Amino acid sequence: MKVKAAQGLARILKSEGVPWVACYPTNHVNNALGAEDVPILMMREERYAVAVADSFSRVTGGQQIGVCTIAATPAPRWGHTTSGSHRAFVFPIRVARAR
Repeated sequence: MKVKAAQGLARILKSEGVPWVACYPTNHVNNALGAEDVPILMMREERYAVAVADSFSRVTGGQQIGVCTIAATPAPRWGHTTSGSHRAFVFPIRVARAR
């Protein structure tokens, strides 16, 4: 059985217990998340998606990881680095392990 990368990512996030994903704009990953019944919170700008995911991780003390998707282009919508995205990579990433 072939699984597309976006679908595989959505399944991993769901199995890891990610309660929702913040996003702006929509893309194929978000479509896969919707197909896996992972709630999506649409934001007005990329920086808000990053800020909400970052805040969620901080508020839960790192017990839950905030996840966001942003523009699928080399440069985000406004042509500069997404405000706050430099902090989004500071937190540890939980990697799904084979069982």
